[in-house]
Amino acid sequence: MYNEDIPTQSRLEALTDVIWWRIDFSFLKQTLLLEDPRNYILLHYMARTRRELYALAVINRLNSKERIYFSLLSLIDLGFHKDTNVVELPEFLTYERLAELSNTSKGYTSKVLLHLREEKILISNKKPWIISDVKKLKELLGADNLPEPF
Repeated sequence: MYNEDIPTQSRLEALTDVIWWRIDFSFLKQTLLLEDPRNYILLHYMARTRRELYALAVINRLNSKERIYFSLLSLIDLGFHKDTNVVELPEFLTYERLAELSNTSKGYTSKVLLHLREEKILISNKKPWIISDVKKLKELLGADNLPEPF
């Protein structure tokens, strides 16, 4: 890695209470070489990065409404699965945050979510929001027609 590749400034926003450790890069590199000779940690990181790049590639092809659906489906992994087809979304999810994730306005996001509430797909009158029919949300997005990630 070259020093030019490292950003001079970065901004982190915690979505919940966190403890942040700042680890010296050379120390981390030495520790990984010593403790992880088969590179399992780096392979896991690369796989996660690949999934994130896939999501970015897919979301750039979608229209505004589909981006909101895709963002909701992406947040399912961070939520609590109450049943096979019902998921509680993370507590930090708000209209503003979903609009930001979907690259849409808050007003448009609330209109799309209103449609999902009318269809009984989303329950968002209190925290945490609940997707009551994951299959139906996937059908609205046409998730079966999206390219496979791997």
